[in-house]
Amino acid sequence: DRRDRPAAAAAVPAAGLRALLHRQVQSVTAAARPLPGYGVLSGLQRYGLDCVFCGVQLAPGGGVSLGRPRHRPSPGVRVVWAPRACRGCFTEEAP
Repeated sequence: DRRDRPAAAAAVPAAGLRALLHRQVQSVTAAARPLPGYGVLSGLQRYGLDCVFCGVQLAPGGGVSLGRPRHRPSPGVRVVWAPRACRGCFTEEAP
């Protein structure tokens, strides 16, 4: 019965957890390549809708997360953004 299981176990099936962990590993690998500056990227690139390197539009689930870097436009202000790369740019620059 679902009511007997903890909420966390019911929320992420094993296959989904495996995919989530795989994406996190890709994020760590992709972060080795320097990101373009926050100020030169479009809003769509800053928030993961377009590739930060080539600008191509990314389909849902089609890009590789590059983590959640922080940008400080001024003292006391932090902006968290969510850049992603297309598979082509990710594989070109992978070590």
